[in-house]
Amino acid sequence: MYPEDVIAKMQAEQQQNAQCASPAPSKCCDQNETRSTYRSSLKDEAAKSAQFHSDEAIKAAKAHSFLATHPEFDEFIRLIRAGAIRI
Repeated sequence: MYPEDVIAKMQAEQQQNAQCASPAPSKCCDQNETRSTYRSSLKDEAAKSAQFHSDEAIKAAKAHSFLATHPEFDEFIRLIRAGAIRI
């Protein structure tokens, strides 16, 4: 799979998961206020989490693409970590 395919697949899965993740209705006395606050906070938390993971997947895909086209950079990092090059 290419990085673009991975990103597209992850975004499709995130959209599907977001549609299926709505919580069950609350059975408390003040249903309107509690349920809407509860749903919006879970919805916001899930959206934030999905966005974070999507951003991380995009960063990883870009890193993979860069390192695949520039293997010399990978060798440079190995030399720095080994102590052969000091910055």
